[in-house]
Amino acid sequence: MKGPRAKPSSSAQGARRSAWTSGRTCSAAACGQSRGSCWSTGSPTRTSRGSPWVPGGVVFTEATSSGWRKCKHSQGVFARMLLHSSCWTRLTIQESAMEPDEVIGGRFRIEASYFAGGMAKTWRAEDLRTGAPALVKVIHDRLDPHGLGYGPSSPTEADEWRHRFRREGDLLRDHGGEGIPALLGRGVHKGVHYLVMELVEGVPLHGWCKGVTIEAGAAIGMQLAETLERVHAAGIVHRDVKPQNIVLRAEDGSVFLVDFGVAFDTDPDATRYTTEDRTPGTLGYKAPELLERGETTFKADMYGFGGVLYLLLTGRRHFTATERGAIEYEQLTRPAPRMRSVLPDLPEDLDDLVAGLLERDPSRRPGWQEVKEVLARYLPQRGAPALPGLVPDPTLRFRDAAAAPPAPTENGRRTARRRGWSDAGDCQAFLRAVPDIDRMIRAQAFDRVPPHFERLLIAARRRWGFKRPEVALGQLRWADALRAGEEGRWIEAGHLYRELERGLRRRPDHDARVLWCEAQLGIAECLLVEEGSGKLAEAGGLWRSAAEEISANGIRSPWVCERLEQVRIDLAERGWDG
Repeated sequence: MKGPRAKPSSSAQGARRSAWTSGRTCSAAACGQSRGSCWSTGSPTRTSRGSPWVPGGVVFTEATSSGWRKCKHSQGVFARMLLHSSCWTRLTIQESAMEPDEVIGGRFRIEASYFAGGMAKTWRAEDLRTGAPALVKVIHDRLDPHGLGYGPSSPTEADEWRHRFRREGDLLRDHGGEGIPALLGRGVHKGVHYLVMELVEGVPLHGWCKGVTIEAGAAIGMQLAETLERVHAAGIVHRDVKPQNIVLRAEDGSVFLVDFGVAFDTDPDATRYTTEDRTPGTLGYKAPELLERGETTFKADMYGFGGVLYLLLTGRRHFTATERGAIEYEQLTRPAPRMRSVLPDLPEDLDDLVAGLLERDPSRRPGWQEVKEVLARYLPQRGAPALPGLVPDPTLRFRDAAAAPPAPTENGRRTARRRGWSDAGDCQAFLRAVPDIDRMIRAQAFDRVPPHFERLLIAARRRWGFKRPEVALGQLRWADALRAGEEGRWIEAGHLYRELERGLRRRPDHDARVLWCEAQLGIAECLLVEEGSGKLAEAGGLWRSAAEEISANGIRSPWVCERLEQVRIDLAERGWDG
């Protein structure tokens, strides 16, 4: 039917009335379209879940059988539409808190809108200190009482979202690094709380490749398993493991797990923010026990992990229904189909592993050790050539890129080597620089540490990890320089200390134990800058752990003992009586 749209029913009008403006015409200057063609509130609006904001003006647009009808001020951007009765209306959300070229926290310059979802919006930014890209995230804080999909629906839910947002920042601060974006900063801008995190430039797994080779699937699975194992060891359940929350970094194919906004802390003393019958997760990857009982355990993440592996290796989801009720019914009543029913040539042990991960009974799902043992059998060997056409290349970490050039592509040409392992010159420069940096820090000449040392450290980390003691010492001293330097970059320093503490925790050699104690003291020093009794208690616990380690291992380093005493004094001055 052509012509004006049919008038919505009275019930539909009542349900959506507050989402419309009261004016009869568009308030944008020079626009005279009547109600039924255009409405305007003057607030910034969104188009689709992945598109930028329209910078002010038009809010509502309609679709008819003859095509799109839109206000001339909509700048040609098609609207995301909601269908109720015979009426399409455009969705609006709150005004943007960030504008291009704004600098927040005195450090991060906003460049452009990046992504918006149901709970949060993000912007791409530049770190003015390092020139590196960053991601700024805020949550939608205005109520959405009609359940249109953007913003909390009640004050209680708004509080829940804010608490989760703070917890997400804490998780990134404590666990960011290998496989998880690092927290770079946090604060309040225009009355809105924000987080700034490392921007992992790459491709989401769901938009990269499905039905990959076994080697590529094993490489992605192994990296993701290591990250989840580390998260679980800290008592955290991600609760939304799915391809959309997994990113392959463009530079080297490293796998990152993102979006900890609905993560669950298993500590019984932790505050709970999930209301009854609203356990987070994504259908198809949400474990059956979450659907049925709302039961959150580490095994729930393993179910999602199994769904990711199934998609990677077969190119299809384990359950293929598209309707919500049908997906839930399949998950709760049927065993997941075997991968070998799709690809009969897949190895049997890999098929058994994924089938075990997708078991409806969480107690029957395997542990991370078994997962890694099976995946390790299919990882590429050191010195193996790159697989043609695999960009980004998740196998790069498991191959010695310097030992063999990439394999020829189908046209016989070799692809250019991608930067994954660091340049040998930077690594050698790092080894030469570490003793000098150590002397500068011990002399408290923090601001003499050259900024380019960070680049050398990154190169060395990629090549050796913490296997070489020089890398561990270099990271410790760089963190010291950030924390105690003139700019006081204690958030970044805290991240580096925590990463080092995790990397050395189980190393038995004496030198590693000394550096581990210093890393604990560094974390405590950063925590003392923050406010709150919880931070003070954590700092005190770290000091005690370091003191016990120093005593048990007979560590006599004057530098370390002096640092231990200084942290004790700082704790006492802040009222810690442990």
